[in-house]
Parts: sequence; C-alpha cells; structure tokens
Amino acid sequence: MRLFPITLAGALTLASVAGATGSGVDFRLRQVDRTMRTVTLAWNRQPSAGGYEFSLNGVVVSRSFDPSITRAIFWRGSRYGVQVLWRRADGTIVRGARATLTAGANTGAIQTKSAGTGPRQSKGIARPSKPQATSPVSRSKTTQRGRLIFVPARRIDFKLRLVSQTPRKVTFAWQRQPGIDGYGFLRNGIVVSRTFDRTVTRATFWKGSRYAVDLLRVRSGRRVKGLKRAVAVPTTQKGRQRFIFLSSPPIDFRLRLVAETSKTITFAWKRQLVADGFQFVRNGVVVSRTFKRSTTRTTFWKGSHYAVVLLRVSADKRVIPVTRAVAYTKPLSRTSSPAKPAPGSESSNGSGTGTPSGPGGSSSPSPPPPSSTSPPPSPPRSPPPPPPPSPPTPTSDQFPNPSTTGTPSGWAPQTVTSSTITVSQNGAVLQDVRLTDGADIIVTGQNVTLRRVELQGGNVINQPGSACGNGLLVEDSSFLGPDLESGQQPAIQFGGYTARRVEIQDRHEGFRVSSQPACGPVVIEDSFARITPPSPCGDWHGDGIQGYDGSAVTVRNVTIDMRTSGCYGTAPFFYPRNQGNTGPATIDRLLVMGQGYPFRLGMQGTVRGLRIVDKSWVFSPVDVYCPDVSSWEAKIVTIDSNYNVTSVVRDQACTGTGT
Repeated sequence: MRLFPITLAGALTLASVAGATGSGVDFRLRQVDRTMRTVTLAWNRQPSAGGYEFSLNGVVVSRSFDPSITRAIFWRGSRYGVQVLWRRADGTIVRGARATLTAGANTGAIQTKSAGTGPRQSKGIARPSKPQATSPVSRSKTTQRGRLIFVPARRIDFKLRLVSQTPRKVTFAWQRQPGIDGYGFLRNGIVVSRTFDRTVTRATFWKGSRYAVDLLRVRSGRRVKGLKRAVAVPTTQKGRQRFIFLSSPPIDFRLRLVAETSKTITFAWKRQLVADGFQFVRNGVVVSRTFKRSTTRTTFWKGSHYAVVLLRVSADKRVIPVTRAVAYTKPLSRTSSPAKPAPGSESSNGSGTGTPSGPGGSSSPSPPPPSSTSPPPSPPRSPPPPPPPSPPTPTSDQFPNPSTTGTPSGWAPQTVTSSTITVSQNGAVLQDVRLTDGADIIVTGQNVTLRRVELQGGNVINQPGSACGNGLLVEDSSFLGPDLESGQQPAIQFGGYTARRVEIQDRHEGFRVSSQPACGPVVIEDSFARITPPSPCGDWHGDGIQGYDGSAVTVRNVTIDMRTSGCYGTAPFFYPRNQGNTGPATIDRLLVMGQGYPFRLGMQGTVRGLRIVDKSWVFSPVDVYCPDVSSWEAKIVTIDSNYNVTSVVRDQACTGTGT
C-alpha cells in the first residue's frame, strides 16, 4: 500500500477509491505532483473510455472527450473525482466507473474499495444530484484592484453580395462561415436546394422576388437545423435595379460581472444558440472546456484577463473556436478618478456562487499549472514625476497623408460611370476612371492593374466567386466616402493584391486580407486610410486592415486613422488568432491611432517602425501575442495635422494576448 504524504493543515491524508471499468485495467487515482494551490492526479489509461468527467468537492468542474488523457490538475480541495464517459451511437452520454481521492484526517494510508460497475445513462451531460460545493466562494463583495473592461465578441458577418446576373439568373456570394455543416437555399420562400459542402461561398438562383441562404448544422441523429439566414430582395431605385441585403442578426456575446469575492470572479452572458460549447481562458491559459450548450455563466479564480471562447463542433468532430468575449482588469491610479466606461461595455454587480472553471481537469495530457491568484500589487500612492518631453523627431519621419496618396493632384478622369465594371481579361489595365453612386470594380482576371481610379462609395472585389483574381495591383487610386454599402464592406477585398499609394477616406472598412488559400498574400504600401463609423452607429466592427482567413500580409509605410468619438469599431490593424489567418505579418513603418487597441496582432511576424499616436486608444496601445513576434520596435508619438511625427513620448513594449 503506497503512501502519499502531503503538507496540509491538520496532516490530511488522501484516500483513494478505485473504480472498475470492466476492461481489466485498474482505475484508481494517484497523486503525482502538488503545489501550494494545486494537486496533480494520474491514472492508468482506460481502453473503454471515450472521455472523462472531473469533479472537485462533489461539483463537476470540467469534461474532456480525449480518451488518451491520463492526468489532470485540480485546485486544492477535499475530494477529487474522475469518471469514465462514452457516447452511444445516438449521441447519448453514458457514465461509467468513477475513481475518487479524498483528503482524510487520519494516518495517511490510502484505502481502496470497489465502485459500482453498472453504467448510468444521463440525458445530455448533467451534474451529479445534490452537489456539495465546498469551494471558498462567498456572497460577500470585494472590489477588484482596478476597473473591469469588457470587450464584446466580434460579430460573425453573414451577408449576401451580388456577383453577377443575367436576364434569367442571379448569383450571390458570401464570406466563408466557420463551424457550419452546410447551406440551404430558398427562392421566393421555397427551399430549392441544400449542400453540405462547407467550402461553398456562392450560389446561383433563377430570377425571383426574394432569395435567402441558411446556415445549417447537423445535430445528433442527423437532424438538420437552420442557424442563421441572409436575404437579398431586388428593388428598383431611380430606374435601376438594385438589391436590398438583409444580414442575419449579429451574435450578442459579451460578458457581464455577476459576483465577486476575494478569490473568485463570476461572469454571465446571454445564451448562444449557435454554440456547441465554450472554452474558458484565464491570463492567457486555457483552464477548462464545456460542451453543455446551455451554459451561461462561469467562475474564475482571480486573475487579470478572462476570456470565454464560443466553440462549434463540425460534422467530422473538429472543435472550431469561433469568437470570444473578453474581460480584463485595468489598474486604477490612486491620484485620479476612474476613466469612463469602455465603449459598448456592459457590467452589472450581483451576487451568486459557482465553481471556478479553473480547477477542472485539463483537456490535454499535461496541462500547465494555473497562474497565481494573488491580486495585482497596489499602485503607488503618488505617480513618479513625468519624464522630460522627448525632442522632436527629424522632419523626415513623415507618414502618408491624403496629399501624398490617391489620384494625383490635378487629375481628371477620361471615363465617368455609375455602373459596375467587371475586368476578366488577364493582364488588363484599367485607368483614369471615376465610378459614382456606389458602383464597384469586379476583378476576375489574373495580374490586373487598376491605376488612377476613383470610387465614390464603391469597392474593389477580386473574388466574386470561388476563384480569386490574384496578382491585382491597385495604385494611385482613391476610395472616397460616404460609404454607400450598408453592410460595411471593405474598400479593397479579398486577397492576392498589392495596394500602392492608395487613399481611403470616410469609409466604414479599409483593407481586407482574406480567402486563403484561393487568394494569395497582400502588400499594402505608401497608403493612407481614414475609417469613420456609420450613422447610426449600430453594431459596427470596422477596421483599417483586417485579416480573416488571411494569408501573409506586408504593411510598409502606411497611415491608418480611426479616431472616433461615441461610436467604436475594432482596430486600425487587426490580424488576430483564431480567425483562420495563417500569417505571417510583416510591419515596416505603420502609423495607427484610435479605437480600443490601435494595433492587434495574434499571429507570427515582425514589427518595426510601429508608431501609435499618444492617448488615441481606449484600452491600451497594443494587444499582441508576443511569443510569435520574432522582432519588435514600437513607439508612442505625437503628430501634426499632416501626420508628421513631431515627438517621441516613449518606447512601447510588446504586450497582450493577440485576441
């Protein structure tokens, strides 16, 4: 009989209760590691297991359907449990043998006895009856040492766009949707077709009065469920046929504070009908997962950064992270009052108890130990004296502005049109054209050049269907507002292009890096973009440069101005993790300003010459996943009205999570 001596108050002992799985393999827990706050337990691999359920002090804290797991890390408690799970063919979850380990008060011997072997069937995955939560969670309120900032999840945009039409047919396209199983197609309210090819991004209809595309999910038992719908309705305006595009309702996924103690913090959110599960992240480390779709709250041990990731499970059982809602603590100075609430944030105080997401077994064989739960140090009683202002930088440190980008001064178009132009010839050159009334340029040919073109409200689109017009060059061209696209489409999309000396003025979206592998890398150089919000603001998620399923992106000598007031989008530069991007991102001289984080990078890359305008942000200057950045050089600066750097305030360190 082995002994597991531990150092706990009262010389506690661990008593192990074995479970029988019917496979002939001993199923009992054993302690393999411990810290002041955690205990690591291991067991023999169970051949009959399809997964495991982990409980602490009688409360289920985590589950995993990785049958190869043989250890888990728990926060310190009095009773630990691991139970075998497997799925029947109809998707029903069945519980099997259970092994437990209990902290006793006697001699330190490990006692074993047989557990019941009969499987117990449950509807879905339910908690044990009458759980006895003995975690240190109370209803007393404790103030965080800082202000909680809430960042709502990014909207999943699902909207149709017109690609082409003939007297008898009309073709629409849409952006790739992660985590869905297929699409349903409706014409005049009647289902005309379905496909379960997840790569489809366009469809052709016979002419009608109303068109719709449904996102489909396949549930257990092969039941097909519609999730969201995008609609297109033809109409006539000023003698021209146009389409009214109705997007599906956006996902409202944001955290709100419901309870707080000296050691834990509890968040809640609205029920997400499109979710298959959730992943919980604390201080950048995944601490737990659940595939209970009705989950609407979780409790974390105190930290500085919390995130809840919405998960979908594809038909081939792949777990796909879709979007995330974030809350983090912004320290407060004792010499100043708290700042105004973040734009679009939501916070409410209440009372409630729960089991922290962190203590459960990890979904990997050897999870990292949790971060310290001690609160951040108190701020100093008085701030240090400000450093003397830096001397002005040389006048040669000038970034692009409207006078150095776009169509040249004195330019006049040779052609003016209010109709969309399609360029299908490989190697074609379109130049000296002005497009009005929101007319677009559709590029289907390869290696096309657009030179000295002006689009008043319209966009350049080089992937109207499945094929991409790679090798596109857009130079000395202007994209002017107001933005006539109600769906907030990017000025240049989707990928495989070079933008040189491009001017974007008063648009809701700037450059899009997307649609890999069909579209190749993107290069943006010597260009300027001023991104402004729609009116009314609504659910705006504007960006200057955004990667979504994007390939490599190179940004060289570019200015992006997203300074707004009262209506906030996402970021001047936004190339995150968990959005299908592959990278890398190469930054060589980029001036950004405005929004929550002016610069957000979650992929591998290099950053040199990044300049952030002082005090132009809401949360922090940058949010970067620094382990993937091989080189970093950034500064906080001041500028004049022509976007010339006038002084350097300080160096900016690499920091954040890159979400």
